[in-house]
Amino acid sequence: MRAEILIKEQYEKWDNFAYSHPYSSIHQTSRWAHFQSNVAARDKFWIIGIFDDRKLIAGTVLIRHKMPKGYTWLYAPRGPLLAYDDPQKAHEQMQVLLAKIKEIAKDEKTIFFRIDPLVEIQDESREKLTANKKSHKNSKRKQLHFPKFHFSHLGYQPEDTLILDIEKSENEILAQMKEKGRYNIRLAIKKGVKVVEVEASSPNAQAQIQDYFNILQETLERDKFHGHGISFYKNMVEKLAPKPHTQKETQNTQKDARSAKDGFSRMLLAYYADPETKKETPLAGIIATFYKYTGIYYFGASSNQYRNLMAPYLLQWHAIRLAKSLGLKKYDLLGIAPETPQDPLGPKNHHWRGVTEFKRKFGGTYIKYLPPQDFAFKPLLYRAYAATKKLRKMIG
Repeated sequence: MRAEILIKEQYEKWDNFAYSHPYSSIHQTSRWAHFQSNVAARDKFWIIGIFDDRKLIAGTVLIRHKMPKGYTWLYAPRGPLLAYDDPQKAHEQMQVLLAKIKEIAKDEKTIFFRIDPLVEIQDESREKLTANKKSHKNSKRKQLHFPKFHFSHLGYQPEDTLILDIEKSENEILAQMKEKGRYNIRLAIKKGVKVVEVEASSPNAQAQIQDYFNILQETLERDKFHGHGISFYKNMVEKLAPKPHTQKETQNTQKDARSAKDGFSRMLLAYYADPETKKETPLAGIIATFYKYTGIYYFGASSNQYRNLMAPYLLQWHAIRLAKSLGLKKYDLLGIAPETPQDPLGPKNHHWRGVTEFKRKFGGTYIKYLPPQDFAFKPLLYRAYAATKKLRKMIG
């Protein structure tokens, strides 16, 4: 086996490989890498392929993240793509990959390298949890714990989530939701909340993205979360817009169905028109991604106005229906507090408890993923970084 940094002309080959890999997500596509490279602190990426003779068998998208004083850290988002069903082979592939990444790290003043592959360590619903869950979880953690890496809980990707099966009929999807979830969707429809899909190339796009960002500021202040600058969301909408494939594909559904193979994002906004003034007020917005078999609810925001109209519920239902119309199989609500035996909403003091309560109303299956693993190139600096991150997390 050998590892090599792919050139632009090989990206299509990589994307085809990633699409066929059982553990791939949109984060391991060249489109995601390009989007990330337009973020100021993440302005460089590599795609590394591992070859057996001439056959591409593993690899990763690798994003550089800038740190103070010229240091960096390297990230394989929801990667690398290795042979996780054969742990011994995955370890061999990681050795080859890490040797190449060490070469990059020398030139980039890299403190550490992080991985967080899309490997489930517990995928049963709460009703099916058994007494041997712990041994199952620990065995998988042990098998895929790479030498000299250590588990971290400081990653970008959630370790716990809810995933809806959208191969079911719409009525069946609604039926598995909490009663309050179904009620809120129907209430928003009844009250006249309107959902708009933002087209990156439309003349209204910039104003719509600004509407989303304005709502987001209300959300961040209200719920004490941290967000990005407007350019981040603008880039996500524009750089990950559905790709036009042929002149005949004039309908959004046709274009989106083809683009799900490449991976794309879509911003959805909910508006309400006052019955007397007819003035439209933006109430909520989400950004979702669509790739392969999975739609992901990535970012969300809701206004302090007209909260009784339940616009966020209708937005989620619209995104679920969009994903279903594309032939996707799953809808990932992307991140909840880890459930406990006493409480499915998680620990009382968990900062995701509120959003978990919202997401739980849509039903779905509880999924737990392998935690991120970090490899430290500069152990002292890494320990200082980790301690600082943990402190910030504790104080909010």
